[in-house]
Amino acid sequence: MQSRQADMHRPPCGCQTRFLPDLKTCPLDWEDKSLPAAGREPRRGQRAILAANFATPQGPLLCYNLHMEVFCGMLARIEQFTAVFRDSREQLQKGMYHQAIMGDLNTMAHGIARLSPNFCNDRMRFLSLGQSEAEFWHHNLFMVTDPAFEPSRDKQNQHLAGGSANPINQKLQWWGMPEHVCKEALNPGFHDPWDPQQDITLDNPRYRILGFSMAAGKLDWLLMRRLQLVGKDCGNHDYSASDHKWLQADVQLAGPL
Repeated sequence: MQSRQADMHRPPCGCQTRFLPDLKTCPLDWEDKSLPAAGREPRRGQRAILAANFATPQGPLLCYNLHMEVFCGMLARIEQFTAVFRDSREQLQKGMYHQAIMGDLNTMAHGIARLSPNFCNDRMRFLSLGQSEAEFWHHNLFMVTDPAFEPSRDKQNQHLAGGSANPINQKLQWWGMPEHVCKEALNPGFHDPWDPQQDITLDNPRYRILGFSMAAGKLDWLLMRRLQLVGKDCGNHDYSASDHKWLQADVQLAGPL
C-alpha cells in the first residue's frame, strides 16, 4: 500500500510525439499494386519511426519506436535504421542524453529465410552464412561507436569537438554499403542488455523440423543510452499472445558522469 500511495503522488509524465522525416530508403513502393507483397499485405505509404519525448520525474527521456521492413534484405534495413542514429545525434546536441530505441527490427535474414527472395533479396543472403542477422547488426553496427557522441562527452556537451575527423563505419564499408550510409551508421552510445544470439524473440513452431528451429532469431530490440538497468524480463514463451516474445526493462535515468 505504501508503494502504491507513493506512485499516486508522483508527478504525471508529459509526452510529446513526432514522426521522423521520411526515411531515405524505402525498399518497397507499397502504392504499386503490381507488387506481390502489396497484394498479400495491402498498405499505404511506408514504414515510419515515431519519436516521443517524455517528461519523467527523473528528467527528460527520448524514446524511439519503429518497425523495420521485412520484405527486403538486411542492408536495406540497416540503411533505414540509420535514420534513428541521425536523429539521435541531433537530439543529443540539444541535451537529450537519455534515450531508448524499442521495436521490431525484423532482423530475420538467416536460417530458412535465406531461401526466400521475399525476405532476403540482397547479397548478404548467403554472404552472412554462419551468423544470424541480429549477430551481424551487433558486431557491424551497434559495436561500432561514434567517437564524437560517446556518453562520456555529455558532461561538457562536447559532441562536436575532439572527435575523429569524418568517422565512418569501416565494417559496413567493407561489406559494400554506400559511404553516406556508413557515415551515419555509427552508434552514438546505445547498448543492448540482451544477447543477440541467446535471447530469441521469434521461434515459430511451424518452422521446426524434428525439434530443430529453422527460422528462430532475435527480431525485437530494446537499446538504451544513459539508462541504468534495474531489471529486465522476457515473456510470451508459448507464443499464445503473439508470434513474438515481449521484452521489458525497468530503468532509471543515469546520473551525471
